[in-house]
This record gives sequence, structure tokens and C-alpha cells, in this order.
Amino acid sequence: RRGLPADWPIRPGDKLGSFFESTFVDEPVGPTPSLSQKNSVTIPELVIPGDDVMQFLKDLNIFKSIGPDNVHPKVLKSLSSNYRFVNAMTELFQRIYDTGLMPTVWKKANITALHKKGDKSDSKNYRPLASHALCLKFTRKYL
Repeated sequence: RRGLPADWPIRPGDKLGSFFESTFVDEPVGPTPSLSQKNSVTIPELVIPGDDVMQFLKDLNIFKSIGPDNVHPKVLKSLSSNYRFVNAMTELFQRIYDTGLMPTVWKKANITALHKKGDKSDSKNYRPLASHALCLKFTRKYL
């Protein structure tokens, strides 16, 4: 017999979700917090090269999973030779760098439970695997 009855009091996903949720910290939404004057570091001016954005798009692995933004890597890779798209993405990444503001959906992740070892009914025997928006990978390189 597969699955559990619909009236089962605790569903496995609920148990895993509660366990994984207990291991994460909520991050504030909004702009990056500013540093105090005492600890302030001067960050040099940065211009994100369009060639780097194009190379990032060309190098995407089309077999990676879709993140919370629901953008498939195959779509981004197929647009890597479209200069208008690459210029738009370059401008987006530049604005993220200049303002410190990032699209909210890029701050989210799809979480999948992977069994490590031991009893499959014990939620402590699973580890979370996070799938982020692919464009977040590029911003991490520069930010």
C-alpha cells in the first residue's frame, strides 16, 4: 500500500517541514543593512561586464532544477546569444549591485528532503537540499 490515508493526523511532509524550519533563520526583507561609520569599508565602483553575463548564461547546466523563480536554465541558456536579453540581464545585475536590492523571489528557495541514512520515519535522518534561482549564482560572484 502506498501513501497514507487522507485522515492521517500527521503527514510526513509536515513533520519534515517542521524539522527543517527549526534549522533556518528568517532573514529581514528589504535593502542590505548599512554598516556603521566605525566599521565602514569603502567598496570600489564596479561595472559588471556584459561578456561575463553572456558567459554565465552560456555555461548554465540545462539539467539543473528550476528554482522558486520558475525559470528553466534551458531558457536562460538559449537566450545567451541574444544581445538585447544579455544587455537587460547585465543592467539588472548592475542595478542589484548599485542599490543593494535583490528580487524577493531570488531570496527564496525550494527545499527538497534527501534521506541520509537510518530510519526513514525519523525526520532527523534527512537533510534539506535548497534550489535557488539560477541568477542568484551570478550575483553571488560579484556581491
